[in-house]
Amino acid sequence: MSARLDGPVARTALITWHLFVASACFLVCCAPYFLFERLIGWQPSHGALWLGALSLMPVGPALRGLLATVHAMVSEGRYPGRPVGRFVGAIRRSSRGLRMLWWSLPALALLLAYDVALYGGTNSAVPVLAGTVGMLLGLILIGATVVDTRQRGLAVTLRIVLESAARRPHIPLAWLFLLLTAVLVANLPLVGPSLLLFVPAAWATAVDVVNRSWQFAARAREKT
Repeated sequence: MSARLDGPVARTALITWHLFVASACFLVCCAPYFLFERLIGWQPSHGALWLGALSLMPVGPALRGLLATVHAMVSEGRYPGRPVGRFVGAIRRSSRGLRMLWWSLPALALLLAYDVALYGGTNSAVPVLAGTVGMLLGLILIGATVVDTRQRGLAVTLRIVLESAARRPHIPLAWLFLLLTAVLVANLPLVGPSLLLFVPAAWATAVDVVNRSWQFAARAREKT
């Protein structure tokens, strides 16, 4: 008696494995930031602020690899194979404009952190403003990752993302809602740490479904 590798149980197991590997790759890339948060944390000191900004540098490439790996699974509707190869390959194929954005965001995060450290104690609006700007930068990074191709520079990519988001603001709001849901799920008592191994890929899958449903990536490519 042999098991069918194309049966529903086998397909579910392979898709679950794909999600697990994609999440694991993402978490490994983000390990520097997790270590920073656990060992040092954001403190009003030059060393802590610089280390915090530097620890954010792998987040952009990790997001690119995660979304591309999950997109392959959603678009093909089955286990696409080679999750690690797809994750690394997507990072390598990123455009120069997206790479520039990866370098720019940690620098902007450092400026925001200094603003909070210098003025947050005297003006309560500064942390709120810094958090809002950080959230917007994160949404721009997600959008740029979705529409990225090798032929686009940073200015063109940002223009496409901002125009698309302005015309369909419900899409980035859906990304944000899904992100907040993923954070809440990952912080659930007892089960949160175990679910963390699947939460990043589950979030990326939901984002890809949202983009496909409202044709965010397709319409964005028409603006090249």
